Amino acid sequence: MKISRAAAGLLLWGTFGLAVSGCVSRQASPVPSVFTTAGHAAKAKDAAPTGMCPIYGGFGALSYCYDFDETSGTTLLDNSAAGHNGTISASGVSYGAAGLATNSFAAESTDGVTGTMTSGFSPASGSFSTSFFVSLHANANNFPRLVATGNPAHTTPQNGWNVAINNVTTNTVYVNIGYGTGYLAFGYIPLALNTPANVTLTYDATSNAVTLCVGTASPPKCVSKTLPAAYVASGNPVVFGGGSKYIPADATFDEAGY
Repeated sequence: MKISRAAAGLLLWGTFGLAVSGCVSRQASPVPSVFTTAGHAAKAKDAAPTGMCPIYGGFGALSYCYDFDETSGTTLLDNSAAGHNGTISASGVSYGAAGLATNSFAAESTDGVTGTMTSGFSPASGSFSTSFFVSLHANANNFPRLVATGNPAHTTPQNGWNVAINNVTTNTVYVNIGYGTGYLAFGYIPLALNTPANVTLTYDATSNAVTLCVGTASPPKCVSKTLPAAYVASGNPVVFGGGSKYIPADATFDEAGY
């Protein structure tokens, strides 16, 4: 079943008592899908936990959906129908962390040095919506990249986007997106250490509107801006945790969709 763009942007309330869009469609919407974190403290689980992807896979055409519940190895399994398996670095990743989201029984952590999880998908230009859960464990005051498919206004590639953490004075989540005169840095939404949160980034190519939402409460905090020029994709895969390609992040990741 494929939903409309308008419906994709609504907060969907399911049987677990919170908004359900842990893995989201590539279609963008004026209001991004957000999985709020009310209920995170309880970390409610299914009787037979299997992750979020089997539940939300019918809501749209996913480009990937990663549960981050591997127990070993270097393959990051895509549980959507797209088959975009990724790669887990041979060092710097810890398996078996507690799940960050409702119905998630496990997550994976990067060490803020070499740890990285690289998707098997390279986004194209145009509208998109992407979502993931994260718990940040430390901030080395070096602007770590939680998730990235480029490094706008910085080093190669200078286009695409990334979701980063500001310096320790503010410890906020922000986004670098765009290229050249179309570059924009925005958001700066607070994120306390060791606090599970959903992060959702949405871009609408029709209006050039881009929205960042960070859900540590219900409703989540959202900031919207308009890009000065159309978003330009980097042609690089989405990378979680930074590793050696981007500034590394010391964080746990769970339930990511695009």
